[in-house]
Amino acid sequence: MESIVNRTKFNVDKNTIKRTYNGVIFDSVLEMRYYKEVLLPLVKSGDVVKYELQKPYELQPKFIHNNKNIQPIKYVADFFIIYKDGHEEVIDTKGCPDSVAILKRKLFWYHYPTVDYKWICYSKIDGGWCEYEYVKKQRAERKTKTRPWTKKDKMNLIKLYPYKTNKELCEILEKTDGQLRGMKSNLGLNQKFKPLTIKEKEEIEKFYKNN
Repeated sequence: MESIVNRTKFNVDKNTIKRTYNGVIFDSVLEMRYYKEVLLPLVKSGDVVKYELQKPYELQPKFIHNNKNIQPIKYVADFFIIYKDGHEEVIDTKGCPDSVAILKRKLFWYHYPTVDYKWICYSKIDGGWCEYEYVKKQRAERKTKTRPWTKKDKMNLIKLYPYKTNKELCEILEKTDGQLRGMKSNLGLNQKFKPLTIKEKEEIEKFYKNN
């Protein structure tokens, strides 16, 4: 296993405490969490036999233009992983990729077509760590399914609230997590899962009398 040494990565700001683990300063909390929650357990179990942090790839070589040296375009992957069966992966953790990231991904696909390259993100409502494209699709589907709250929706929320988690309520009522939490706030409900209190019940009754 490659030894891990202290290193500073690209584009890190001064506040690195929350993004540091095992002596490594990560570019983001998301990247650090993937390392801690996914990669290290796989190493411990023996499923991953080798990995490399911040592995560089060249997307375009340097060249001369008008007698000037043009620097190469490089891409640095968050994780390069080799599994015990010999399979290799390049992993990048993404929250909301910008246009530069999307362009570099296209260049990477073109220059390294045989490499298993994945964008990974974390989405609690979709089950945790997932591929970015899957989460993007699920978000789009949830957005199209979203509709305004009806009186029936509100009544169902009141009935189900003490017995269902937020995730279950979102699926049953076809609402986003934001919509659910917003309506819970309007109804005076605790936004987390727990039984109704007497005060909450009184607030709900008051809400329905006034709406």
